[in-house]
Amino acid sequence: MKKLITMLAVMMAVTVGFAGVASAQAPTGEMAVSGVTEAGSQDLEVTVSGFTPGLALFVLPCPIVADLASFDAGTCDTGNLTPVVAGDDGSATVTTTQDVPAEGMLLVAGDAARTEFAIAVVTVGGAAGGSHAALADTGVDTGVLAVIAGTMIAGGALVVGTTRRYS
Repeated sequence: MKKLITMLAVMMAVTVGFAGVASAQAPTGEMAVSGVTEAGSQDLEVTVSGFTPGLALFVLPCPIVADLASFDAGTCDTGNLTPVVAGDDGSATVTTTQDVPAEGMLLVAGDAARTEFAIAVVTVGGAAGGSHAALADTGVDTGVLAVIAGTMIAGGALVVGTTRRYS
């Protein structure tokens, strides 16, 4: 019984350790974009926050996609980058002129190393674009759930193996 309790405690400690690492690996920012009433050339006010202070960022226009899992950064207009530097609080505001198509577009803000980023949707004729939090969850945080599930399965196997041995 002591062995069982010790093994469960070790597995729980490993789970908590992996959960802390997984949440620290993906720093993401927030981005909001002013609304657009019609398609065409528009001045968009982009506000970013939650980035590392002093980080050099680029705002990049991309075509809208139905599913973010099929998003290809190669389709973005890399010739139309708008640079901005995050302030001391990790936020910044920049105005960029973009040719907004009738179906809308995506704006991606991120650093050159692609370690921090945010995505906003620019819609035509609707309200202001939302941040990436309004988009579908793409599974970035599922690593923690996989570690917890694996620990629970291993713990269950350990309990079953122990009870069979002593019964």
